[in-house]
Amino acid sequence: RPPSTAPQSKPASLPSIQAALSDLFAGDWYLVRSSIPFWKDKRNVRLNYNLAPSGSHIDDTASYQPVTSNTVKTLVGKNTLVDGETGTYTWQGKGLLRVASGRWEVLSFTAREG
Repeated sequence: RPPSTAPQSKPASLPSIQAALSDLFAGDWYLVRSSIPFWKDKRNVRLNYNLAPSGSHIDDTASYQPVTSNTVKTLVGKNTLVDGETGTYTWQGKGLLRVASGRWEVLSFTAREG
């Protein structure tokens, strides 16, 4: 008898991975470390992500304190998926920060229940 082989599993489709990422982001996150120079002199950084009602992007609000002050500051932006690249987003500030932008990506995640 010829050796049997396990059926090849299909990778998850891009839409299903993106849906999982969008669900994963919803809520508050706390920044522990970053390679982005902007965050070097900030503390108590909290990021809040919400999927926009249109589903076209993820809105975010970042609150933080400068190391030298107790004042809480905020900045608001939106994260838009880069076409054809799983887990890669372009961030753009809102309001006066509209001229600021950046690119970031999810390197790994594990969905957990509970």
